Amino acid sequence: MKKLSRMMRLCLAVMLVVFLLSACATKTDGPNVSNAPENTAGSGAETDQSVAWPTQPVNVIVSFAAGGDTDILCRQLCDEMSKELGVAVVCTNVTGSSGTVAARQVKDSAPDGYTALWHQSSFFVASATGIADFDYTDFEIAGVAVEEVSDCLMVRKGAYEDMNDFIAAAKANPGGINYGTSLGGYSHMQALAVADAFDVEFNIADIGGGSETIAALLAGDIDFVITTSNYARTYVDSGDCDVLCVVANERCDITPDWPAMSEFGQPCDVTKIFGFYMPEGTDPAIVEKWSAAVEHAVNSEAYAAVCEQYAVTPAFCEGEEALALHDEQYEAARKYAAMMMG
Repeated sequence: MKKLSRMMRLCLAVMLVVFLLSACATKTDGPNVSNAPENTAGSGAETDQSVAWPTQPVNVIVSFAAGGDTDILCRQLCDEMSKELGVAVVCTNVTGSSGTVAARQVKDSAPDGYTALWHQSSFFVASATGIADFDYTDFEIAGVAVEEVSDCLMVRKGAYEDMNDFIAAAKANPGGINYGTSLGGYSHMQALAVADAFDVEFNIADIGGGSETIAALLAGDIDFVITTSNYARTYVDSGDCDVLCVVANERCDITPDWPAMSEFGQPCDVTKIFGFYMPEGTDPAIVEKWSAAVEHAVNSEAYAAVCEQYAVTPAFCEGEEALALHDEQYEAARKYAAMMMG
């Protein structure tokens, strides 16, 4: 019996050790937190589908032909924005009716963030004169990228001593100073604004676009043009033309020797702007993300270099500030719309 009792005690001891080891193993090998399903309830992990944008290339419709400042500025911006957004941002030129054809195409596109418009201040003129039956309020403004304060009034070399001499000649001969433009376009409005500011009258001829008007100026068929400082510098440097003033309230940093129109006693609020637009109804989160990429591109060294080459000023704005700038530009266009169409 003693032997049996000892044997039983030994068995019980072994069983106890096995039980304890088992318990420890269960505790140690319990559920591994790192492999357990995550509990995301209330963690803010819900996915906003708009944040996933863009997942494919974005097509930017450029409102004027390839090769001009409107086109080249846009392409440089889009190169920079591609790096920021992680997808290709592709430019497609669609011309016609002062940019109205391009604007309508974007207006009628799906508001999914994959089609945008690059346009400039001729947009306001087209709307104010009725060339377009829609305006900027039919879009989401997705970032202003350039404020061009450098359009200038250019004449043939030696034709006038300065802007005061030019205005005196216009006053002495009402309607006798000839101006070439594309009727109904932005440069048409600029000439009317200059005439209005100095209370003079010009004879405005329908010549065509920039290259046609400069050719007419050099040939002596017209007396002055209003063109970009980039184009003007070429003809000033060659000795063919003089710039009498920058058609703005302030001198341009890139052409500091050329006086502003306001320095001759009259303000001028016809500064040109360039910006991006998306179809009305585009998700605000997409517009915001696009605008952030625009701002990044505007502040890049590569874009600053292109702006200097084309004598324009990088100037980003968005939201309420951009809307106020558009309202101001549209009111200026409305002021001269009836005269332009008459």
